[in-house]
Amino acid sequence: MTMTIEYEDAPESRLLRTFCLAGIGLAVSTMAAAAEECTAPCLDTAFTLELQGDWIFDATPPPSTSSTLEPTLSVDLLFRATDALSFVGSITAENISEAPDEDGFVSDGPGAFLGEIYGQYEADPFSFRLGKFDPDFSLASAALSDLYGTDIVSDYDAEERWGVQATVPFEAASLSHAVTVNVFTTDRTILNRSIGTQRPRLTLADGGAGNVEGIGSAGIFYDFCSGAEATSCFEDGDAGGRFGLRYQKAGAQTEEQIEDEIVPEDEIGYLGAVNKRFALSDAVDLVLLGEVAYFRNFESAPEDALFSTGTAAIETGPLTYTATYTNRKTEVFGEPDATDELIALGVIYRPAGSAFGTGASWVLDAGLSFLSTADGEEENRLGLRASLEF
Repeated sequence: MTMTIEYEDAPESRLLRTFCLAGIGLAVSTMAAAAEECTAPCLDTAFTLELQGDWIFDATPPPSTSSTLEPTLSVDLLFRATDALSFVGSITAENISEAPDEDGFVSDGPGAFLGEIYGQYEADPFSFRLGKFDPDFSLASAALSDLYGTDIVSDYDAEERWGVQATVPFEAASLSHAVTVNVFTTDRTILNRSIGTQRPRLTLADGGAGNVEGIGSAGIFYDFCSGAEATSCFEDGDAGGRFGLRYQKAGAQTEEQIEDEIVPEDEIGYLGAVNKRFALSDAVDLVLLGEVAYFRNFESAPEDALFSTGTAAIETGPLTYTATYTNRKTEVFGEPDATDELIALGVIYRPAGSAFGTGASWVLDAGLSFLSTADGEEENRLGLRASLEF
């Protein structure tokens, strides 16, 4: 579970809770260390324990909190009913922190929630997914794995939605292709809550794009790739890309929108992305990715948003060096345009051997980010993360 350490507020007790929780997670993970790829019918599990530290420096205005140290425990469950039918669940335990409510109460403490739970059916060549999951759209958000590279591009991710997604792969013109279609709505069920520290349950009154009764959103995108399957092109392919379209109905008018006399509008998003891999030597690859996404009435607000992302990764043995630049330009109706910019640098170390002789895989990575917002705020961060997966 995740605890945030503010050195101004009882660091000893928070550190104790942090490492107790981390120790519990590691102990539970060890029980699953011997789990191997199973054949149906069977239950497979994966535990991931992360410990991440973030340090803010040279911020404008100065930050009100100190550095943070946050562990997170994730549990992935896979039940293979048959070779074609599987059921997947994902549980996350971390720090739950919410803004003060009308009475000034701040919810801040450890909690656990069910991020995904769905069934998946694979009937070659088709695959179907039904349940609660994070619908695919952005290629950059799914491909980038460094600490801070997705801090802006993840703004147009759709998370914790109920729906159905179907993917149809095919081969043509010496390329791998895949067309994916999904329809979904926001999660307003009891599964939107958390155990332990409570997070507010989403309601229709909260508004937002796609937050309506029944089907609120629909998306379609097309992947293509040379040298690998279209759905895993960034990791394994020589060159490829994605083109997508997403539509989300406008949600209810919030109290703030009523006061400002703003009427929510339907959101329409367009996406284009390309990636290319270059072999610089027998042991060094350069991977480039560029993505542009444009949204009319972004998040159902009276504004359009244009996201532009470019990233370069150098892969050499166990080390990967990354550099990402993201620009978000917001065209606010009746007001001057606003621009947010992010530069993120990272180093990822993935050793070939297991950790502590347990069979677990482990990753160490460091990141540095420079964020500048349209409000004139700046935030520079340095982060370190250690991950263990059993």
